[in-house]
Amino acid sequence: MSSLIKQHGLYYVQFYNSKRRPKRKRVPLKTRTKQTALKLQRKPEDDFATGAFDPWLDENNLAKLSTEKLHVNNDGEEQEESINYFTKENVHY
Repeated sequence: MSSLIKQHGLYYVQFYNSKRRPKRKRVPLKTRTKQTALKLQRKPEDDFATGAFDPWLDENNLAKLSTEKLHVNNDGEEQEESINYFTKENVHY
């Protein structure tokens, strides 16, 4: 769950986890209107809930979980594996 915070005229999504330091992390939505902020809040909140986004992993909130499927050949047989990894690319919300 996240909160919508307005600071210095701009809106942020704030995440809270009592077991992490700092306990609160903010992600800038880069908008001044509440209506737009409410719409933009949905994406990072949904991604956080599914584990696809973690605002604590990168100070600039640029960490993004990616998934790739790899085909591995073992003794002539093909297997499919999913791997998860974090990339440092711009995440636009």
